Amino acid sequence: MPIPPWIIKLGTPLLKIWEFFMNLLTNKSEKNKQTITYPKRTLILMVRHPHLCHWGMGSQGATPVMVINGRLNATNITRNYDIEPAIAILRKTNTQGVAMPLLNSTVVRNIPIGTTRELSVQFFVSKLFCKEGKSFKSDIIIIDQFNNKHIVKNIVFTYH
Repeated sequence: MPIPPWIIKLGTPLLKIWEFFMNLLTNKSEKNKQTITYPKRTLILMVRHPHLCHWGMGSQGATPVMVINGRLNATNITRNYDIEPAIAILRKTNTQGVAMPLLNSTVVRNIPIGTTRELSVQFFVSKLFCKEGKSFKSDIIIIDQFNNKHIVKNIVFTYH
């Protein structure tokens, strides 16, 4: 609602009173603003089975790469949100990979409220840091749609 010209002529005090009442009537005051809060903890992660975390050699064109796979259990502990794992990071090399929730071995988009899904992670690392036949340890970081970081520490990846 525009300010009437006669209020502008009367000066600043009446202008402030006018704005105060207009804010109350139009719900624009600071007290009436609603804020959306997002959960800080959304997932509980754990290794599904030690034998399901492994690595092997592969190639991208002529370049040898380490292909690293892992399977985790991911439980959504929120009350209001389905959780979408957005990014997986292999901490040892800071390599970004993919995190895919699975339901009966089929890729699904998210982890519904209060459920546990298998979470498949995969990384392709071009800088080889482990010899063939050897195991290595690394942490995996899963980042969800709220930018929360969830860490599984000291996962042993065996050569497969």
